Amino acid sequence: MVKEGDKYVCYTPPLSDGPLMGTTRLRMIQTLEERGIKVRYKSLPPEELYKAEAVFFTGTGAQIIHIRSISKVHELDEYVECMRARAEEDNRHSILIPKLTREEHLINSGAKHPILDELQTAYVRRLIENPINLEPAYAMHDPKALASLVGLDFNDITTRQERRLIESGFLRDRINVLRFPEKRDEVVQRYRLVAGMIAKAVNLKAKQGKQYQLEARRLKKVKAG
Repeated sequence: MVKEGDKYVCYTPPLSDGPLMGTTRLRMIQTLEERGIKVRYKSLPPEELYKAEAVFFTGTGAQIIHIRSISKVHELDEYVECMRARAEEDNRHSILIPKLTREEHLINSGAKHPILDELQTAYVRRLIENPINLEPAYAMHDPKALASLVGLDFNDITTRQERRLIESGFLRDRINVLRFPEKRDEVVQRYRLVAGMIAKAVNLKAKQGKQYQLEARRLKKVKAG
């Protein structure tokens, strides 16, 4: 966040840069806009953050996580390449970790800017006053993204019946259990469906990993022979 004239402007990376398109981020953007703070989407190299009056992450539990400083490690790229090369060699030699020089840039002299506390209060108040803003954890807007994220086919982690339920909008329905306690079982069913998809994805990736290791060992034996 930077101050332009007498108003604050918040810069955040566009989704094409890779930030999680989560509900916390969305609600924080809405909170900023409600307070008259403009939100601009822009790719942000570290150097541009140095001039900010406040820099923060958003997180599910903490909502706002104050960033005290930004460090630049010059040797990090070379270090990563070295580690990758050593891993490819697959030897048992010890790996030497170089001493990394760190160039630290303090944000707002290292102090938490008061605007962040104001935002935190506004964010919490927004949720309390508008409980409809709370997104149920089962409400996955794009369940197919779960499969593509780990390199699987959506059919691999769902049954035909589950796919029909999902396509009907089953996971997007919001149920207020406090007002309709008789629908508690429906909510549990939704959570079980999502948990089942995640479990299947994890198990399939674990099996693929074991198959890859066996194939790698087989090829190694063939080359050795």
